[in-house]
Amino acid sequence: TIDIANQLILKKHHLTEDTKISDILQITNDLCGLHATETIGPYLTLFARTNSFTKEDLDKSLYIKKELGRIRGMRKTLFIETIEMIPIVHNSIKSLTEKRDKQYLEIREISKEEYGTLSRKILDMLKKKEMATTEIKKALSSQKDIVAIISIMCDQMLLIRGKPLKSWKDRRLLYAPFEDY
Repeated sequence: TIDIANQLILKKHHLTEDTKISDILQITNDLCGLHATETIGPYLTLFARTNSFTKEDLDKSLYIKKELGRIRGMRKTLFIETIEMIPIVHNSIKSLTEKRDKQYLEIREISKEEYGTLSRKILDMLKKKEMATTEIKKALSSQKDIVAIISIMCDQMLLIRGKPLKSWKDRRLLYAPFEDY
């Protein structure tokens, strides 16, 4: 019946009192990732599914332990995935992002060669410390669309979206080499 199906879905999504758990990695895997286009979304998702969640729990897993990462996922939107799921999600949307990225570079009038040069410079800069887009733009002093280049570098798993610049609600992020995570 519909009621039984709904109860099953609620249980699988850890939304009933008897299925709430404290393991945010397990919840993340069970949900196939935490939708993260809005900065507050993953926190609310976990708050609803655990018995004693604090925002520091997610921050610790994302930015200190680096057990989770924010990547482009289904519908080409941002998700937080576990280390085990990142390659699976990435490979499942790779053909979609490659097509999008090629068009994005063309629209932004960035050649393959310019992208290659600027992406190497960005990776070199980020070996020293994580940086925000504004810092990267300033350091490069390029007329090219650095935001587009950073976005594509994230799609290619060269960079990862890190900690928010100021607070957990801030949409501006620091970026780091993917291999550091």
